[in-house]
Formats: sequence, C-alpha cells, structure tokens
Amino acid sequence: MAGLVLNSTAVLRLNFCAKLNICSSISATSPSCKPLAVIVQPTVLKSNDRRKMNLENRIDIQQLEPNAYKAMFALENYLQNSGLSKTHLELIKIRASQINGCAFCINMHTSDALKQGETAQRIFLLNAWKETELFAEEEKAILAITEEVTLISQNGLSDKTYKQAEKLFDGNQIAQIIMAVVTINAWNRIAISTKKTVK
Repeated sequence: MAGLVLNSTAVLRLNFCAKLNICSSISATSPSCKPLAVIVQPTVLKSNDRRKMNLENRIDIQQLEPNAYKAMFALENYLQNSGLSKTHLELIKIRASQINGCAFCINMHTSDALKQGETAQRIFLLNAWKETELFAEEEKAILAITEEVTLISQNGLSDKTYKQAEKLFDGNQIAQIIMAVVTINAWNRIAISTKKTVK
C-alpha cells in the first residue's frame, strides 16, 4: 500500500475521525474503511512564524542614535537637579513602569530605590497605594499625577488631582513632577519596543 504523506494537523484529524468510526474522505472508496499507511511530515514554519516564536534581536537605539540618548540623559540630569527628592523620583519611575508593564525598568528602579533606603513593603504595596497609609500626602498626590499622566488617553490629568497638587506643591514642582512622569514613560517605551530584557 502506498504511503500517504500528511502534515501533523491532518494526522490529528484522522485520529479524531477514527475514534468516531468515521471514514476519512482520503481513504479508499470501499464501504468499509481501510487502514492507511500514514507518514507524518512535520509542518514547516514560514520565516515570519519563526520570528514570532523566537525573541527578536532588535535595534540598539543608544548605539544607532546616540544623540537621542543624549537628549534623554539630559532630561534625567535635569530631574536629578530638580527639587524632587530621590524617593519621589523612584516612586514615579516604579509606578509608571508597573502601569506600562516594563519589566526592565521595574527591575532597575526597584533596585535603585532599595539601595537608596526605600522599604520593600512600600514597593510591594505601591500599586495599591490608595489603600494604605504608608504613603505621605505629598507622595499620594505625586502617584495620582503619575497614574493619570501615564494613562493620559483615559481622562487626562483631572482637575481634582491637579487641584490637590496645587495645595501641596508650587508651579515649578508640579512641572517637575509632570516632566518626571513624561521621562519615565519615554524610557518605558524605548525598553519595551526594543525588547530590553532583565539580566
């Protein structure tokens, strides 16, 4: 009997039909089903499918466009010399990175925060900051701005959040908070789109 070459999907279908006692249309035309000599041929993936299954080697923007990174580092330098404390900056960076799902940035900034004296407990509870008293009023205002600016397409920066910030910060400080949120969102998008991995 000549062997019939099928891919793995067709083999699964034949097995399913056999269990139901159904003759396959590709079997002999006899009223009773005859066994087939089936040769399994693995399905060959197209190059596009292989790329989707494997982690891609993507561009290194810092190497290809160093001036772009210089501009980003200039923003970082501005923030480091602003009136925002290191604690405030790291809270912004971690919370925005959590929302954006940036593992690379979460790993980096939680490590930095711990080195600077932040507690593990506060980091663990950061995505539930509204439900705890572990964060000061100023920190809660900063986190509210962080969330709303990161999710800007939803409702923008609400009047309620902005007015609360005005009670606690001057205009320059609010500007610095917003710029800190904008900067980490940019870093998140760079890391995610180029698939920077945690090592």
